[in-house]
Amino acid sequence: IPVCVKVLVDSDGLPVVPLDRVRELMDGARSRFEQCNIELCVGSIEMLTAPEGIEDFTCSPGGFLSANHLFFEDNSCSNSEVGVVPLTIFFVPDYEGSKGCAMSQTNYIVVGADASLATVAHEIGHQADLLHRETPTNVMMNGTTDASVDFTRWQCCMIRSARFSTAFPVLACRGISVDRLLATSRRLDID
Repeated sequence: IPVCVKVLVDSDGLPVVPLDRVRELMDGARSRFEQCNIELCVGSIEMLTAPEGIEDFTCSPGGFLSANHLFFEDNSCSNSEVGVVPLTIFFVPDYEGSKGCAMSQTNYIVVGADASLATVAHEIGHQADLLHRETPTNVMMNGTTDASVDFTRWQCCMIRSARFSTAFPVLACRGISVDRLLATSRRLDID
């Protein structure tokens, strides 16, 4: 799954989610997808100034009508060199009501600062049309925790066939690692 990561920064230019935590959350997603033989490929990491009112973001049908939705749409990755548009992962400050959000028919997910290690994988699952499950260890359990580690075989199939998945991970990833991208952002004084 090709993804690009966007970390919001506050008015002082500091990431609203520490970069070490972003790495942890991405590694949490990566480890959960391994059981499905799915590779999460980070193509870019960018720092963006948080828009005013981001803490009022809501993951509801009304969210489509908000300025925040337009911000996420305007800043989503849209270029593709492999025929698949990467899924954009926005890391945002804590917001009321949820640890993460996947708005149907969009090309992005939103992950709050208080997310669990399963949140990124959970929200990507929603973008692959997966619904909530009641099994406590299932990644798609409503209210995921760090203990939510399992996907069913059917869920793995759904994710592999999602519009943002590709059968060409080598082309999608190009060998770029999260550590390398974060090191580059540090050299550029982005963080």
